[in-house]
Amino acid sequence: MIPWLRSRFIALHRWNGRLFLVTAIAAALSGLYMIWVRGSRQNLTAGIATSLDAVLIIVFALQAWRWARAREIPRHRRWALRTFIVANGVWFQRIGMFGWAVANQAPVGMTKHFDGWFDLSCAFGCYLVPLAVLELYMYCRDRAGTRARFGMAAVVLLLTVMTGFGAYAAYAFVWRPFLWGLGG
Repeated sequence: MIPWLRSRFIALHRWNGRLFLVTAIAAALSGLYMIWVRGSRQNLTAGIATSLDAVLIIVFALQAWRWARAREIPRHRRWALRTFIVANGVWFQRIGMFGWAVANQAPVGMTKHFDGWFDLSCAFGCYLVPLAVLELYMYCRDRAGTRARFGMAAVVLLLTVMTGFGAYAAYAFVWRPFLWGLGG
């Protein structure tokens, strides 16, 4: 994702990309197995949401690989970015849920069975919203005028702040107690 680094270390980029795509596909397939064979899902809607994310990961990863092999680098880059976004859907879900709960000072729309209105919205939104933002970003980058680009930059900045807030909330309630517990 860093152009000058990618151009200087193309072999590293290629192997790192292959490793990422294979890992993303393997994780998606194992997620599908866990949901539908082992029954590791909270409810049907959450299972469908996670399964759609897994299918998108596989399709996008295969497209990224296809266009890289065809040396269609602009198309490869777009599909690789899409793969990166949907492959991080679970991360977006975690920080979204913790950020939401902390911002509201309560689990509004959330239940222990993950079937509240926020739970179900987040199950799909955790990858579809970032994917829509990416598509809008690529559109603005390639075709929009200066005002639209500045607007998109503002959106990206706002979402960066929200991501930081959600990551801190997840750290504060999940990882910090765990890490402090290891020390004593």
